Amino acid sequence: MKTTTENGLIKPLLLLYTRILAVIYFVGFAIWYAMADGLRDRSGTPLGADFINIYAAGVMALRGQASFVYSWPLHDQVEQAVVGYNLPYCSWHYPPMFLGLAVLVALVPYLWAFALYMAGGITAYGLVLWRLIPKGREYVWALAAFPGAFDNLINGQNGFMTTAMLGAGVLRLETQPWMAGVLFGLMSYKPQFFIVIPLMLAVGGYGRALLATFLTALGIMALSWAVFGTNTWLAFISSMPATQHLILEQSNGWQKIQSVFAWVRMWGGSVPFAYLVQGAVSGAALMISTYVWRRQASYPTRIAVLCAAMLLVTPYLLDYDLVILAVPIAMLTKQGIESGFLRGEKLLLVLLWLLPLVARNVGSYGVSLTPPLLALLLALCLRRSRTS
Repeated sequence: MKTTTENGLIKPLLLLYTRILAVIYFVGFAIWYAMADGLRDRSGTPLGADFINIYAAGVMALRGQASFVYSWPLHDQVEQAVVGYNLPYCSWHYPPMFLGLAVLVALVPYLWAFALYMAGGITAYGLVLWRLIPKGREYVWALAAFPGAFDNLINGQNGFMTTAMLGAGVLRLETQPWMAGVLFGLMSYKPQFFIVIPLMLAVGGYGRALLATFLTALGIMALSWAVFGTNTWLAFISSMPATQHLILEQSNGWQKIQSVFAWVRMWGGSVPFAYLVQGAVSGAALMISTYVWRRQASYPTRIAVLCAAMLLVTPYLLDYDLVILAVPIAMLTKQGIESGFLRGEKLLLVLLWLLPLVARNVGSYGVSLTPPLLALLLALCLRRSRTS
């Protein structure tokens, strides 16, 4: 048990350190933009880095070439044409449902598209997390300075959107299950994370939310088929083995991939053995998550174990996907403030908050922190389910 004096020191220190980190982010981001040469940043990649593959796919779809976005040489040519110089290829792996958003951003010039895309994502992320975090300036700054958010901003990634959909669905699941299901169904554009959600909805007895989730996922699939055609879906399906082999199994950037599969491969394990270990860990994560949901643990605990399982089950987890951790960190922190923290819980939440800041760097030295910390989050949720 912390003394009153110790508790009184935590909030000012949290406010100070998160403000410092947020200022560093802001200044660094401003310098990064100021030093850019046109669309090119100082590293030689486009501003927004990974956003180029979305923009190029949208350009192709507007030209009536939606099915060709899965032809990497043709997609690469469009990326080069958009930025006007040679750059490392950023491949397109999303299912056709995501082409709808790609078309929208490609309606305006690249820099405007990137600015609007990120502004929309940050706004949605902030509004949703504002509802989840405890009240207090120190927690607002902790949200603003979350390293997972900065990773998405600097890379032009869509983790803001994924986290906002997840968080908004979580906020509505108990009171508006149909709306929650719609939000969860929209997350099917990231199938590696989506798959765990309907499983837990079924286990938890959220029948209306489960039905809405499936109807929404099927609806946007049907809409993308109607708009972009059968050939686009066939091209996506045909591209999946190449994506699996070249991007996952034979990756040249294991430090970026944070899954158990990548950890085994990084240490020289064979592809079959990596899948075996990944399968075992995925099965254990689903079993623990199912147990916690069946015990009707507190709502924040169930959402936290859902998020941990979502991130552990997939073999393809990038460091910027860790922005999803904002949801369980916010909910468990609020629960701890209201009803008390378990032993070691505060430390784990701090480590999870810091994880996106260091995950890729320590991965360069052959160390993967993400699977062990996610496993500890599962263990924490298991403990909480037995005490609630």
